[in-house]
Amino acid sequence: MLKKESLNKLYEMVIKNQALNRQCLLSCGFKEQNIIELVLEGYLKIKGLHNFEFRKVRELYQYSMSLLGERRSQDAKNGFKKCLELNPTYYDAALQLFIKEIELEEYNHALIYLQVMAKSDKLEEDEKAFYLYLLNFLTPLKESEKEYLHGLTKKDFLIKEDDPRYLKYSSINYIRKLALKQKFSLAKRKLNELFPMQYVWIPEHFALRLLFKQNIKLQKENNAYLSKLSYQGKFKEIIEFINNLQKERPLNSYLEIILYLATEIETIINTGQMPKVKKKDTNSFQTAIYRNNFKLALDIKKRSEKERLNHDAVYYLLEKIISLTDKKEMSNDKCEELKIPELVIAAENRGIIILPEMDKDERMFKFTKLCDYPNVSVFLIGEKDRERIVIKSGRHGDKEVDIDSLVKISKESLDLKHYDECIKANLELLKHCRFSLETYIRLGICYYYLGEYDLAIDYLTIPTETCKKENLPACYDFSNLIKSIEKLQEDEKGLTR
Repeated sequence: MLKKESLNKLYEMVIKNQALNRQCLLSCGFKEQNIIELVLEGYLKIKGLHNFEFRKVRELYQYSMSLLGERRSQDAKNGFKKCLELNPTYYDAALQLFIKEIELEEYNHALIYLQVMAKSDKLEEDEKAFYLYLLNFLTPLKESEKEYLHGLTKKDFLIKEDDPRYLKYSSINYIRKLALKQKFSLAKRKLNELFPMQYVWIPEHFALRLLFKQNIKLQKENNAYLSKLSYQGKFKEIIEFINNLQKERPLNSYLEIILYLATEIETIINTGQMPKVKKKDTNSFQTAIYRNNFKLALDIKKRSEKERLNHDAVYYLLEKIISLTDKKEMSNDKCEELKIPELVIAAENRGIIILPEMDKDERMFKFTKLCDYPNVSVFLIGEKDRERIVIKSGRHGDKEVDIDSLVKISKESLDLKHYDECIKANLELLKHCRFSLETYIRLGICYYYLGEYDLAIDYLTIPTETCKKENLPACYDFSNLIKSIEKLQEDEKGLTR
């Protein structure tokens, strides 16, 4: 009768790939009688002169399992690999290696052992599909594996009522349905409730726990990354990241909401177009989101998480989109308050308007809003921190013109004192050509001689302020003429009183 110590010694030799011949066995402490017993009881098979082949795969597997309990993880893994060498379709060994590779996050290797398991009649199709589905989130699959998954329906992942493997088939199906919705934390909790710790070493349950655990870990990493991007306002990166995920695997409802919010924010930023709000009462967070009722959605989120509000990507995105929509409403109100539309109309009718000095915030707000109007050009003149806004009619002309001819007409008509003709030519130039101080000077002089003093001052102010700011020659400085015109205006007002 072979002693346990002798068998363990033999298993160690097999796991360590030591040669199984008469000389090695004797050197490891086996006696001639022991070798004969090993052959007679089927542990060894004679293979040529003084050479042997190990035959007891099941016993080697059981010994390798005992090594796991002794925390000899690598030796156990080598033992399972040896079992597969001896029997390439040995399900139990393949399952243990499948579990080990998931623990090590070597998912490509795990897929290899899943294929080995699939060759055995112990692995049912629904289990194979479910394992593959869970791995799909952790590693890219081969095209054949993707096609296999895409060809499955929800029913293919569930077990039937008469399945002899499970007594609580409905509970197992409930866990799988949760996982199919990517609710891995809840699925793991329900699995632990269904099979408490005394069943932890049922390998299939342990494999599922690990896959749930790794998917939960990946979800947390992705969510943390998206929260960081949301906090930093990197909405394009959010959209790109989630779209790349979507190419490989289905999105859960949380990622779909983040993608929806980030896309809406980008639309507002790029186009200024506000999402239409469907103001219907609801207690559903998702319904409020997709009805664009973002304030209600944030309120529901705060109420549901009142103990510990989760400052995640959705929270930051909701705050951002609410801020944008509020600013847009305030901006529209402020535009009306500052009479910006009236200024644009006045510039179209008058040709040009120079606004008085104002504080920096108001100046930048007005400048930004005026730039949104396609039928005016806006620029700043004057020294830094004392700049003034110029609103000019027409960004571009709607027809092609001969610029050189217009310049010639404007100069000749001014020399001939044909001021109306000069004004017409120079206004046309302003519509079609780039910023030109000479054009503004000619217009200012024409309006001066025609007695249109306000317009004369506006047009002559542009070269004057530009001259001061950019240190141009004195011929562009009309400060004295502007003062003279202002005095003329005062004198005229005195005469009319």
